[in-house]
Amino acid sequence: MRRLRRQRASGGQAIVEMALLFPILIALVFNFIAIMLQVVAAAELQSAMSLAASSAIQADLGSSQGVVLAQEAFNATFKQGLTQAAPYIVSVSALKCTGDYLQGIETSNPSQPVSCTVTVVENFANARIPFIFWKPTLTVTAVAYPPPVRYCGGGAC
Repeated sequence: MRRLRRQRASGGQAIVEMALLFPILIALVFNFIAIMLQVVAAAELQSAMSLAASSAIQADLGSSQGVVLAQEAFNATFKQGLTQAAPYIVSVSALKCTGDYLQGIETSNPSQPVSCTVTVVENFANARIPFIFWKPTLTVTAVAYPPPVRYCGGGAC
């Protein structure tokens, strides 16, 4: 009869331990899911920024069209591709592109890149994932170097 009591006591102990650990395990699983979503968003953001910086140098030297092309490339790759499937992205800052090429400064030194930057704030509470309350901020900068033929206006430098 003592054996039966011990088994009952240990069975109750296992239930109590599981009741204490189960919420922690579930929270860990949901946090891992949130980290995976953040990595996917960061990769998508980096890809969109690389395309935006590359698009900015497709316009002529000093043309304001470069920033327009960069914004269109960013919108086509990031905003449409990710935010429809990711409601946890709550704000995207304005795309900022800078560089001598965009300002129309002609030089024989093409080592000055065009740099584009954007910041994204994520809120995982919008993703309907319980136990996730943090709001990470991702800031990505991408650079592109225009070829010398674009810097020199098509002529020899």
